Amino acid sequence: MKTKKIRLEETTLNDTQEIFELINRNRDRFNQWFNWVEKVTTVEDEKEFIEISIFDETQELYSIKFENHIIGIVDLQRVDLNNASAEVGYWIDEVFEGQGIVSNLVANLDEKTTVDKLKIIVNRNNTRAINVAQRAGFEFAHLIKGNIIYQKAF
Repeated sequence: MKTKKIRLEETTLNDTQEIFELINRNRDRFNQWFNWVEKVTTVEDEKEFIEISIFDETQELYSIKFENHIIGIVDLQRVDLNNASAEVGYWIDEVFEGQGIVSNLVANLDEKTTVDKLKIIVNRNNTRAINVAQRAGFEFAHLIKGNIIYQKAF
């Protein structure tokens, strides 16, 4: 797969149905790591989350697209413009997992956002998410309540 065909675009309300279907296809896998999966049971639930993300200055939501199809999400949470910092979250369709797509996109988030300090909080048992953080250039910061925190400054 050519990485030129992969891009990160701001998520819009028009993406709601496609993202909901993607979550449904990966629901069992996502349930292991994300507590929000149980809260997204309808298209309307996903629409509400996207609306909040669009209008909330403390969040940025990006769709990972391959050939105009959404294959995952990268989002910034707790965006703090005063400190130019945010937390990064990400997930991708199982079909595209393990190809370095998310690592590459997360490593280059400085091209999309104005913050210059990023943090990734990962369950210490989620080795794939840990690998993404490390390959994207994030460094171990500390361990807290079973989660590993990685940080990166641009």
